[in-house]
Amino acid sequence: MSKIVISFFFITALLVIPGFSKGRKSKLFDCSDAISKAVSFYNEGKYSRVKTILGNAKIQCGGSPLMDSILYYLGMADLKSKNYIEGRTSFELLAQDYHRSPFHKEAQFRIGHAVYLQSQPSGRDQQETKEAISLLRDFLDDNPDGPFADSARKYLDLCFEKLARKDFDAANFYIKINELESAVVCFKTFLQDHPQSKYADQARYTAAELLIKLERKSESKEMLDALIQNSSDKVMISKAHGLLKQVQ
Repeated sequence: MSKIVISFFFITALLVIPGFSKGRKSKLFDCSDAISKAVSFYNEGKYSRVKTILGNAKIQCGGSPLMDSILYYLGMADLKSKNYIEGRTSFELLAQDYHRSPFHKEAQFRIGHAVYLQSQPSGRDQQETKEAISLLRDFLDDNPDGPFADSARKYLDLCFEKLARKDFDAANFYIKINELESAVVCFKTFLQDHPQSKYADQARYTAAELLIKLERKSESKEMLDALIQNSSDKVMISKAHGLLKQVQ
């Protein structure tokens, strides 16, 4: 093949390579523009669009000072889309690698938040709930008065209530199978483990009813006295006074 033919194919190849064709210039990926578009879609609730844009930006913008923003909005879009494991991963990367980011403290909170959201209903295994408790407690130990402390406390309370509900339902299960002694034991254990639970009043009242059936009236009276003393629920207090008449 002649030199002229070889040159022709070489020049033709260059023309089809981006940046060499006439009138075309190579264009760098605009990380800032990608984030701006993603934030707009996020505010509109279009989380799949956010994930598409920022998933690409995460690849293209390695080393960019904007990477913390990319991870933050990716994480938030995943939480909103109920992709809790992926959201946790983004927040863990942000918290680990970007200590000076304005999103750093929130990312630390969102890790525990994501695990709580991932947790199973109270009737199922509570491994994630217990992990969320540990993560949220660690966050509050380091940030007791920070801007996300109240939110962390809120989700910590929800974790405790989920564990309480599991134990409360377990106690009621023994009633369904007519194992009243076991039910009383479970309710007493419940009250030791979850004294501040919203189910505490009902646990005391139900335990008192069971103790009457088991002809243990003095214990029933103690349970009702404790309900009256500790409750702020006027309806439950009135019911307790009514039940007391059966043991006096």
